Amino acid sequence: MPATLSIITDVFPREERTMAIGVWTGVGGLGIGLGPAFGGYLVDEVGWAAVFWMHIPFVLAALAGLMLIVPESRDQRSRSLDIPGGLLATVGLFALVYAIIRGGEAGWTSSEILGSFGVAVAALAAFAIVELRTAEPMLPLKFFRRLDFTGSVIVIGLMMFAMFVSFFFLTQYFQ
Repeated sequence: MPATLSIITDVFPREERTMAIGVWTGVGGLGIGLGPAFGGYLVDEVGWAAVFWMHIPFVLAALAGLMLIVPESRDQRSRSLDIPGGLLATVGLFALVYAIIRGGEAGWTSSEILGSFGVAVAALAAFAIVELRTAEPMLPLKFFRRLDFTGSVIVIGLMMFAMFVSFFFLTQYFQ
């Protein structure tokens, strides 16, 4: 989502950007609504492998459109990689996801899960400290001082969480 929105920001002038984001949102909503229904139809009529093959024409069309419409853009500044930040974010998010996935099976109060949550908290806290102190952070935390940015991140996060929870339970229901 961030990559497509940055492309929209780069390609469309300010007066056309609202319409472009509206089309982007509509196409995403259409895909979310029609994707499972069409996928179910393909599984019933063609077989489960068709669900994977159906994406190829869409990807090819998107790549062709990308090459024809989206202009080349590069950051003129040379930036170095934030390797400590990248490693800490990877370790923290891995430990968090591992604890959430394994928690139901191992027990939420088991030493394995509590240890994983501890590693996640420590690594993500260290990530925040590193990002605040590095000259070229992977995630500039100063962005979160802007209420429009913070609000957008929270709303998108809640929307994704609600969508995935709905998909999880709807899948169980339909099965």
